[in-house]
Amino acid sequence: MDLNEQRITMALAPRAVRYFDSVSSTNDVATEWMREGALKGAVVVADEQTAGRGRLGRTWYTPPGVALATSVILRVKAEHLPQVNMMGALAVTNLLQALNLTEVSIKWPNDVLVGGRKICGILPEAVWNGNNMEGAVLGMGLNVRNNFAGTPLEEKATSIEAITGKPQDRAA
Repeated sequence: MDLNEQRITMALAPRAVRYFDSVSSTNDVATEWMREGALKGAVVVADEQTAGRGRLGRTWYTPPGVALATSVILRVKAEHLPQVNMMGALAVTNLLQALNLTEVSIKWPNDVLVGGRKICGILPEAVWNGNNMEGAVLGMGLNVRNNFAGTPLEEKATSIEAITGKPQDRAA
């Protein structure tokens, strides 16, 4: 089964969803949507992310058809911001364990690992309007079908398909 806009929207109903074949960054799209008044729990999903980012300004490219690039809009108060990152990491960890993956761990502050290799990056970003925090955007990039063989990331990253040895449904 291929995942597409209609299937993603149906699976995430009743929450609002914006799906894109390609975006620069799901966090950027979600931040703009939040400023336009999106409700808490709204989700941005993209098949391809051309200018994603990680912690410390590191760049991250999500090729089409291999990963799940999402950002969730959270209407949290500033005092709860420190828990946002951990909430995302725990949600991904629970998902991977539900898929019967073992050796799942969290590498603080923003990576989820399987067997010591990165399978997901988490990037929370506060959204401010002057001195007032509107909420946060929680970006999560999960490697589903990525093949890192023969790349510099071969020993550092993995995907659900690489671990299970089973073809995974196409991400978009």
